[in-house]
Amino acid sequence: MSSFTLPDFTNQIVDDGRFHLTEILGAGNYGVVYKALDLSSPPNSPAFYAIKCLGPVSPHTAQGCPHDEREIALHSRCSAHPGVITLYHRFTYQNHLFVVLELSAGGHLFEAVSAGAFHQNDTLVRSVFLQLIDVVRFFHESGISHRDLKPENILCNAQGTDLRVADFGLAIDSSCSSPPPKSAGGSPSYMSPESVTLGSESESYDPKQSDVWALCVILLNMMSGLYPWRRAHDSDAGFNAFLTDADYLRSTFPISDQLNELLERCFRPVPRTRPTLLQLRTEFVALEKLADYTPTTAPGCVPLDAIIVLCLVQLYRLCTLVIVVVTALHPRDVAVL
Repeated sequence: MSSFTLPDFTNQIVDDGRFHLTEILGAGNYGVVYKALDLSSPPNSPAFYAIKCLGPVSPHTAQGCPHDEREIALHSRCSAHPGVITLYHRFTYQNHLFVVLELSAGGHLFEAVSAGAFHQNDTLVRSVFLQLIDVVRFFHESGISHRDLKPENILCNAQGTDLRVADFGLAIDSSCSSPPPKSAGGSPSYMSPESVTLGSESESYDPKQSDVWALCVILLNMMSGLYPWRRAHDSDAGFNAFLTDADYLRSTFPISDQLNELLERCFRPVPRTRPTLLQLRTEFVALEKLADYTPTTAPGCVPLDAIIVLCLVQLYRLCTLVIVVVTALHPRDVAVL
């Protein structure tokens, strides 16, 4: 269900008069999230929740579409974990399905990264990354693959702590014997190579391994605010550089040689050759040094000012070539110019 087809329920009183939907907090492909005041809470100590509208329900069963029902079922299975946004209950209103969720007091991890909460703070990076590993490990042990792990789906306070994973819209039950998904979905920068090509050429898709891949991209994002590539495909310049240059990560991100070696294995194109989530955790804990903030220019890397000069040179050459071609085709016009 696309959020663009959903009505705007702002200022509506829902759930048998209990909640007032005060404002829209966010919208995605699979729903709209509202901030809601609990009208049963004391006026001097109001309680707020996040309420997500998923989509229309069947008029006969009050059930949502299979996608929405799966999201609720899988989120409910994980809801008791302290690292997951709590899902309290569901209700219908004007033939639409809603779920009542815990409201995070802060923002999401992307905002904390952008604000510099993790800048040269290895202790915080270690703590947060291990928290994320443990939450995802709980998912996998519960037979669930999240498939859309990214900083925007990880809620936290301004300091980047007290994490809560949210948004199970793309999660699947990886413990059942149902046919594998035909597409992965998710955000391209965090998707594994087999996720990017799923449905076309990939035959090795493992949703759990794809979650591990996303975690490692998030780690680099926390440490630098950057992405290693736009998408993990050999047509992408960043990913192609990683595949052909063993020093790409080390020269691009402020990481130690030890972490570089670990991530090199975690980002191997073939899923079965990558460390498992448990192996990743064990090796990450054992790292003596996480970051290296010494400014370096690795072989093959060009400083920014040199890149600008090269671009100007190439532009000059291109203009010269255009003039030569135009002169050959229209000599009189060029002569006039």
